[in-house]
Amino acid sequence: MTKFSSLLLGVLLLAGCAGTNPADPYESYNRKVYAFNTTLDEVLLKPLSTGYRAITPDIVHEGLGNAVSNLTEPRNMANNLLQGRITAFLESTHRFVFNSTFGLGGLIDLTTAFKLPEYKASDFGMTLAYYGWEESSYFLLPLLPPRTFRDQVGLGVDVFVTDPRVYAMNVRGEVIVATVDTINTRADLLEADKLSKKISLDNYVFQRESILQHRNNQLRQSGIDIPDQSYHDEDDEFSIADIARQNANE
Repeated sequence: MTKFSSLLLGVLLLAGCAGTNPADPYESYNRKVYAFNTTLDEVLLKPLSTGYRAITPDIVHEGLGNAVSNLTEPRNMANNLLQGRITAFLESTHRFVFNSTFGLGGLIDLTTAFKLPEYKASDFGMTLAYYGWEESSYFLLPLLPPRTFRDQVGLGVDVFVTDPRVYAMNVRGEVIVATVDTINTRADLLEADKLSKKISLDNYVFQRESILQHRNNQLRQSGIDIPDQSYHDEDDEFSIADIARQNANE
């Protein structure tokens, strides 16, 4: 809890750097963090992910992605339970049990073969939205994926409290899983990255709007009635994550 308290305190202190743009009140600060994260991505993460995709067979890439996703099911279970969504809790439990056993630790996704419920992410950011924290501004932190301020707080709770992996794995195991997840996920976004540079004059704005639209869709699909944000939401289906999945399936 000490680690989480420190993380939360740091987030709250950074929140004092708010600007005046109602659509993105922390934009001045966010752009600085975006520049740092982008530089780190270009010199380290992107080359690693590019090399990984070049030497990794599709079946291995898919299997690792399935295994990492399967490890998030306990988090989904915990947050579904916190939200009182019993059916969703049972569905996540069903998926986790079958994929962990018959799916060889999650390497094989048995959703189609066993007619399992579809994977549905649930995290503490969603739990906070469920209990009333519906509106939240875009807020970046160094070394972390882009999220809203609410979801950054939720990430801290998931990492240190609601994710059973923190209790079941040692630090080395957590680092290995996080590294595989990061490289695997970044590899999925390589094509989307190319597209964003082709169609966007401002990659920061492209990333911000894509992430927020995708997150708003996730919340609405989970039954959380959130207000419309003052971003460009004309196309609610447009997101970096969706583009990555489409390219992965082609």
